[in-house]
Amino acid sequence: MDSFTDPHAALRNFATGLYDLAIIDLRMPVMNGFALYSEIKKLDNNVKICFMTAAEDTYYEAFRKEAFPKHDENRIIRKPVENESLIKQINSIVG
Repeated sequence: MDSFTDPHAALRNFATGLYDLAIIDLRMPVMNGFALYSEIKKLDNNVKICFMTAAEDTYYEAFRKEAFPKHDENRIIRKPVENESLIKQINSIVG
């Protein structure tokens, strides 16, 4: 398991075929989660992605619907989240 607070560092350190799942925050400095998603998918189309957000921003929801209309709503984790709920959601994505 790796953890990054900088999306560019995450991309520099991303290893194709190593990860089953990437959990990406929507709001990050320099690059939002959707842009990071697109870059990761260019490197490894098999990695599963879910987004984490505390935002109720209509901007992000509108952007998601336009840019990722087939993206499963189950792959958006709303913060705060309880550990048990997070584990169940992750298992449903990778399982």
